Amino acid sequence: MHSLYNIFISGAFSPQRYQIFTMIRFLLGVNICAGERKPIEMSYSHLDFEVVIKRYHKSIYNLIYRIFNNRDDASDITQDVFINAYRSYGKFRGSEDAIFPWLCRIAINACNNKFREI
Repeated sequence: MHSLYNIFISGAFSPQRYQIFTMIRFLLGVNICAGERKPIEMSYSHLDFEVVIKRYHKSIYNLIYRIFNNRDDASDITQDVFINAYRSYGKFRGSEDAIFPWLCRIAINACNNKFREI
């Protein structure tokens, strides 16, 4: 599998998606400062999460954007959704078909939390 940096440079991902990947790598404890890209050992489920992000990022962003009609809020909340999903991904027991509804539920909950803040 290509490194996240190489995928970003190739143009396969937007800067926003690369930022999400970087946040996930930060949560895993990878030093991303000063251009250091240390290899990290990840379990199979963590590698699968990259596929989840690739597949559903745009749909989740669009869902949140339709609720808030604000690109900045949609970007921030989308990032929070995928960070929360990543933290719970190891406990997820649903099938592959259940991933998108699960992410939508996390997104709706994140939107509700944002509305409470306002």
